[in-house]
Amino acid sequence: MHQPIDGCSQNGFTLLECVIAMAIIAIATVVFASNIPRMKATWRLNTAARNMVADFNLARSQALKDGVNCVIRFNTGGYSIFRDANGDFNPDKTFKTIQWSDYGGHLSVSNTFPSGALAYGPDGLTSSPGGGFGGGTLTITNSLGKQRLIIVSLTGTVRIQ
Repeated sequence: MHQPIDGCSQNGFTLLECVIAMAIIAIATVVFASNIPRMKATWRLNTAARNMVADFNLARSQALKDGVNCVIRFNTGGYSIFRDANGDFNPDKTFKTIQWSDYGGHLSVSNTFPSGALAYGPDGLTSSPGGGFGGGTLTITNSLGKQRLIIVSLTGTVRIQ
C-alpha cells in the first residue's frame, strides 16, 4: 500500500478535469451572453407596458381625486398626462411626460384612441375627444417584433394582454 508523503491525502482534481470544467463554464457564458440583447429588449417592452398601465391608473386616480378630467395624450415620441378642467383636451396642469426613448432601445407604439387621446372623467369613466366613450388599445412593439397589447375598457379598467 502506498503511503502519502507527510500524511497528506492525494485527493484533488486532475488538469484534464479542470480544463473540462472551464470549457463548460465558457460555453455557458457564451450562450448566456448571446441572449442578453434579446432579454434586454423584452425587459424594456415589459417595463414600458407595466409603466403604461400604472400611468393610466394615475390618470384615473387624479380625475377621481380632483373631480375633473385627466387626459393621456399620445404622440409619436411618447405621451403626457395632464389635468383638463374644462374638457377641451388641452393641458391645464401637466402631471407627467414620458418619451419612448426613456426606455432605451427601439419601441414603436400605435393606439386606437380617437385623436390619440383618452380622458378619465371625475366618475372614473373614459371619454374621447369629440365625446363618446374612450376605450381602446395601445400596442407596444420592441425591436424584435414582440408586442404587448394594453386594453382600456369603456369603464376605464386597464390590462396587459
